[in-house]
Amino acid sequence: MDGLDPAQAADFLAQTYSLALASGVKKVFWYNYRDAGPERDMAESNFGLVDFRGFPKPAYAAYATSATMLEFAEPVSFEQRGATSITTFSTEEFLVTAIWSSKETTFGLAELGDIGRIVDQYGADQPLTEAINVTPSVAYIVSDR
Repeated sequence: MDGLDPAQAADFLAQTYSLALASGVKKVFWYNYRDAGPERDMAESNFGLVDFRGFPKPAYAAYATSATMLEFAEPVSFEQRGATSITTFSTEEFLVTAIWSSKETTFGLAELGDIGRIVDQYGADQPLTEAINVTPSVAYIVSDR
């Protein structure tokens, strides 16, 4: 059985984090912080956020971004629109919407109100546009309440 490549593992982590919090889970912990060894063909050796030498994998950035973007956030809603998943969270100051899709699609941002920031799952700010390209990688959209 084939496992996930590093980018797919980062997608899976960010999606799981968002779904867990949207379902009422209060904290998310990840197994395992560090890969057990260098064997790429042994699944148990490759669950880490960092490789066996301690170098961050893409999932490390996805975990850090998920934790940062959803810190102190309370779940508001979860919506499934075909292949697109949308979780919305509320903080004291703004709404955070996490969105991803198993099929590449475009999502218009007008329905989310006044958008202040778009962040990809690796923590990089993205240009503010009227629509975003939605992929399996989670995008975080910060808007006014």
